Amino acid sequence: MDTANLPQRLVSRLADGLSAAFGRRKDSFHMKFSDIIGQNAVKTHLMTAVEQGKVSQAYIISGEKGSGKKMMANAFAAYLLCSDRHGDACGQCPSCTKLAHGNHPDVIYVTHEKTAITVDDIREQITGTVDIRPYESEKKVYIVDEAEKMNLEAQNAILKTLENPPEYVVILLLTENAWAFLPTILSRCVRLDLKPLPEKTIEDYLMKNLGQPDYMASLYAHFAQGNLGKAVTAASDEDFRTRRGAVVDLVKNISGQPFYQYERAAEELATDKGAIPDYLDLISLWYRDVLLYKAARADDRLCYSDEAYAIRGAAENLTYDRLNRIFDAIETSRAKAAANVRADVVLTDLFALMAAK
Repeated sequence: MDTANLPQRLVSRLADGLSAAFGRRKDSFHMKFSDIIGQNAVKTHLMTAVEQGKVSQAYIISGEKGSGKKMMANAFAAYLLCSDRHGDACGQCPSCTKLAHGNHPDVIYVTHEKTAITVDDIREQITGTVDIRPYESEKKVYIVDEAEKMNLEAQNAILKTLENPPEYVVILLLTENAWAFLPTILSRCVRLDLKPLPEKTIEDYLMKNLGQPDYMASLYAHFAQGNLGKAVTAASDEDFRTRRGAVVDLVKNISGQPFYQYERAAEELATDKGAIPDYLDLISLWYRDVLLYKAARADDRLCYSDEAYAIRGAAENLTYDRLNRIFDAIETSRAKAAANVRADVVLTDLFALMAAK
């Protein structure tokens, strides 16, 4: 395949496409490391720390929403407190049983309002209770989900505990953005980053466990960008399938449409404002397929493999320069949407460029 004449940004996108081709809620507890797909480096680190008696007193577990932070924290707590572990938490001892029912007295899930974790939350649920020794276990585990929401006062409050914690305390800070923490907090925690999973791993999981056909599993895996939770949510969401259908109808028929047609389409999609990122991702995946087919002529690598005929037609009609401008427009649309520009205006501008000849 000759890519010498492709713009550099398209070469990068093409390379991505080719390589890609190949507080927990207490009523939904996953308490074994074996429940977690991938993340072997993090699992091994935590298990080894327990086995060697070198468990740190504070960890930051970092990853985007849906990456499995809560599952990892739960599995670690279970393994740490299990009385009969053999390569994983046993799932049957009194400790594991209580964890499975969400009522282990030595595992504390810090709760908070949606917008922020306040100093009162930290004082009432952590600093005010750390001096109480574990009821049943050798360790007492605090799990703080969405820890990046701690305001400055809350961070300073928890810092006092991190500076001199009781030997039996383990604090797990779960976050999407570790850089939101004070440097002094970062310096006192072991940081563990959850990595994106290979798309093939996600595809296999969706086909095996959710019964997804291969072409849909491929789409969900590409859409999720390494995030298994995001892929599972999409695969289980009827609204997502509706959005996918709307995007397919749009991109297949947009070329040469009069302004009022795609303005109307933008208005309709904008009524579901929370779904704008999904729509942009799905549109981007479509044009990624167009670029991939144009350069490699490979139907078997398409996310929208059930729309291969339409993809081939678009590949014939769109130049590399036009594709490059469309990708740039999609990224501009993301930025505008994130800046709270009106969704219908954002989509209308994007569709106008997509429709242009």
